[in-house]
Amino acid sequence: MIKEYTFDTGEYIIERSNKTIYGELYRPLTDKEKLPIIIICHGYNSCCEGVRYEAELLAKRGVASYCFDFCGGGLKTKSSGKPVEMSIRTEQNDLEEVIKEISALPFVDKENICLFGMSQGGFVSALTAPDHKEMIKALFLAFPAFCIPDDWAERSRNNKSELIEFNGMCVSRRFVDELPEYDVFEKAAEFDKRVFIFHGDSDPIVKVSYSEKLVKSYKNATLTVFPGQQHWFTGEYSEQMMDTICNYIKENG
Repeated sequence: MIKEYTFDTGEYIIERSNKTIYGELYRPLTDKEKLPIIIICHGYNSCCEGVRYEAELLAKRGVASYCFDFCGGGLKTKSSGKPVEMSIRTEQNDLEEVIKEISALPFVDKENICLFGMSQGGFVSALTAPDHKEMIKALFLAFPAFCIPDDWAERSRNNKSELIEFNGMCVSRRFVDELPEYDVFEKAAEFDKRVFIFHGDSDPIVKVSYSEKLVKSYKNATLTVFPGQQHWFTGEYSEQMMDTICNYIKENG
């Protein structure tokens, strides 16, 4: 029987570079002085509230986590900034600030810091990890939105206005102008540590073919495809994903 931990949770706000990043720490109550931690990155037009379920699953399994709101990353975010100021580049900058801050916490095992990103948060995590691989032990990606360059190139051609509405939120031309100009699969593959990718075979937003291409780009990656799952995972598959993640962390701690 798997041991289930109780845990503490509370707000943890980062103030840097004239911006405020709102986040929440989840810390399992164990007798260990140092704990592994996963930094969780939400998707487009979401917030840390949208990934609390995943953070709780990790904490119950003995793994600490920090989820946060990207600045301007969604209509319900509590961080500073507006959606029209957000881009992939600004979200990478936010994540870099978070990595720096969270890695300095006294209870964090600096040899066991991982990133977990969902959808656009997965895309941002995968592009950021290569530049911080001395600090990041492993990368976990749920339906990572590697379709973004293709999808937004098409939207940009069809919409020349300053504001572009997508999925209930308006972003500005900045989002398009600051899209990566490099090969995102090649960039992601610069991260040569362990990578786990999870994707549903019925995802209508990010086709599973993007993750099938991505897993071939990495040197040390596995792809788990969940049958019938769309652009989110139901409880059974979220549990399965978290079991995989936590088993890896505990076996390699």
